[in-house]
Amino acid sequence: EDAPWRELQAFFGVDAAWSADKLSRGLLFWQLLGGEVVRLALVSPGVAQLFDASPSDRKSLPWIRLGVFLFELLPRKFLTGVAAT
Repeated sequence: EDAPWRELQAFFGVDAAWSADKLSRGLLFWQLLGGEVVRLALVSPGVAQLFDASPSDRKSLPWIRLGVFLFELLPRKFLTGVAAT
């Protein structure tokens, strides 16, 4: 498991059985921006199957949006000095 996933699972209390099912079926995808993990998307089985397929012309598919974003990681220290503690 990767660090962002462990952090997300611990913070939100994501059910282990639910996440194991989705991970085993290839339905969870990280979105990276600037090389950093920012969002987790849940996709349909059909989208997961398309992602795993090899295009006949060997060109990569232009993914605009994969499914529904479940969680978004905010920048570290996002509210530092702004919110009351």
